Amino acid sequence: MDPVVVKVIIDHHSEKLTLSSGVPNTVEQLHETVKDTFQIHEEFTLHYLDEDFGDFFTIHSPNEVKHKGTIKVVIIPSIVLTLTTPETENVEVADGASDISSSTLRMLSSQSSSGSADYQSDTHHHKTLVEQCGQVKLRFHLFQLQQRQCSGMRMNSF
Repeated sequence: MDPVVVKVIIDHHSEKLTLSSGVPNTVEQLHETVKDTFQIHEEFTLHYLDEDFGDFFTIHSPNEVKHKGTIKVVIIPSIVLTLTTPETENVEVADGASDISSSTLRMLSSQSSSGSADYQSDTHHHKTLVEQCGQVKLRFHLFQLQQRQCSGMRMNSF
C-alpha cells in the first residue's frame, strides 16, 4: 500500500503525518496513531476537512481520510469538580441576606464539636450546620446578585 500524507491540526499549529502503510483500517487505529505520534494525553476526537463544505466533520470511517487531506484533533475538555464543605469561619452574612444568624451558626458549631457521647446527634448537628452554611452562602450570593441588578436598573433609568 502507498504511504498517505495528511496535515494534522492540533490546537493552533499544524503537523505533517506520514502513514507509511496507508490509512489504518479503523478509526480507532488512526486515533491511536495520532495519539502516539503527537503524544496527546487528553481525550480527543478526530475530524476531517470536507472539501464540499470547506468545514470539519467527525471522522466515522477511515475512507474519509484522503492523501494530502487535513484532519483536526479536537480535544475534549475534562471537567473537574471539587466539592468542599463550608466552614463556619468563612461564612459571611449580610444584612437581610439570611434568616440564619451568626449566633445560630456558632451555637450549632459548638453543639457539633462539644464532644457529646451521642455520635449520631453530633453527626446530625454537623450535617445541619453544613446544610445551613451552604444555604447562608447561597442566600448571600443571591442577595449580592439582587443588589447588583437593582443598582444596574437604577443606573440605567437615568
